[in-house]
Amino acid sequence: MTNAYSKLPSAGETVNAMLMDGAPPDSDLSRLTKRLQRERRARLEAEGIAERGLRQLYEKQEEIAFLESIAVAANQASSIEDALRDALVRICTYAKWPIGHALLATPNRKANTIELISSGIWYLPDPFRFSPFRAASEAGRFPSGLGLPGNVLQSGKPVWIMDVTSQPNFPRAEPARQTGLKAAFGFPVLIGTEVAAVLEFFAVETLVPDEALMKVMAHV
Repeated sequence: MTNAYSKLPSAGETVNAMLMDGAPPDSDLSRLTKRLQRERRARLEAEGIAERGLRQLYEKQEEIAFLESIAVAANQASSIEDALRDALVRICTYAKWPIGHALLATPNRKANTIELISSGIWYLPDPFRFSPFRAASEAGRFPSGLGLPGNVLQSGKPVWIMDVTSQPNFPRAEPARQTGLKAAFGFPVLIGTEVAAVLEFFAVETLVPDEALMKVMAHV
């Protein structure tokens, strides 16, 4: 048996039909329609603000938990090597970058300067693929201002490179090109104001600077 009410138009259809039948724009119906539209826009805007707020809160909690884990691991480490190795794993996991490498500041007595050399400590899930880049990194010496590590040593601040293969001041550009590396960032490990080590990280795509990530790394 057919329900008689099923043939009745919906409220929206009624509103549209009345407006098409010539209801004046300043009628009660027109004002009600405009009011409903304003309320809907306001509700959607409020929902968007709430969603952004929850997302920012979650990201802040993740950041705090990450920094706490780095601090706890460093305090519990039995050596600087263990602390650096653990930091590389945690940072690569947090930032979702596939390669991490630690370099140590070492005196160059002949030149009476400080330069960075590889510690041999890596986060490298695919060592075979990136072996040419690893070999070049472990063979290199980076005085102040040379390459990514040297720039970090010189400035004492995080440094970001969008594409190392197009960077003139990057001595490892050819092995990076061979292994498909692109973006890189590095930051200093400080004792007071002196750079004791540099941690550098690499990705396989070109990436614009992530200011939020660099701020977090500065806290590390």
